[in-house]
Amino acid sequence: MEEILTNSFKLDVSGLLRGETRQVDFDVSVELDSRDFDVTFPRLPKVRGSVVNMSGYVELSAEISAEYETSCSRCLKDLTEEFTLSIKAP
Repeated sequence: MEEILTNSFKLDVSGLLRGETRQVDFDVSVELDSRDFDVTFPRLPKVRGSVVNMSGYVELSAEISAEYETSCSRCLKDLTEEFTLSIKAP
C-alpha cells in the first residue's frame, strides 16, 4: 500500500529487529517543498525499497525516482526530466 508523506518518513522495523520478519518493504510518495529547489514536481517523488535482516546486520535497498520541471540555464526553455537514484546501505 502506498502512502503519501511530507518531507520525511519513518519506517517501523521493530518486527525485523525482534526476528518476527526477515524483510520490511516500503513504497511511499514523498511531498517535497518546491521552495527548497529550483524545480517543481508535477507528480510526487516515489521511494521504494526494503530493509532486510541479513543474519546479524540490516541492509537497506531503495530507489528514489522523480519527474521534475525546470528551465534550461542556457536557453531558458522549459524542461521536464526524470531522475532515479539507487541506494544500498549495510
